[in-house]
Amino acid sequence: MDELIKAMTSEQLLAIKEQHPDNPSVISLVDGILVAREKEAGQVQLAKDFEAKVAKLAKLPPPPEHIHNLFLKWAKVEVEDTSQEPEMVDITNPDTQ
Repeated sequence: MDELIKAMTSEQLLAIKEQHPDNPSVISLVDGILVAREKEAGQVQLAKDFEAKVAKLAKLPPPPEHIHNLFLKWAKVEVEDTSQEPEMVDITNPDTQ
């Protein structure tokens, strides 16, 4: 019976809950199933959001099935811009500018 109830849609479960408002075991069973479904949907969405952010950060392909952990090292570093050498300007002589 438990498998049958878990196979029902949320709307069907709410209809059963409305049909049996005086049966606490039915109400607790339906509420438990609905809460578990919401929690599972939240976890799936959280995983999708996390994977999307990691993909943007590291530009990695989708992981193989056996990969469960990912470690990325992140550090702030200062890199000196050496693309242009500084130019010396003589401000005392306006003709050299």
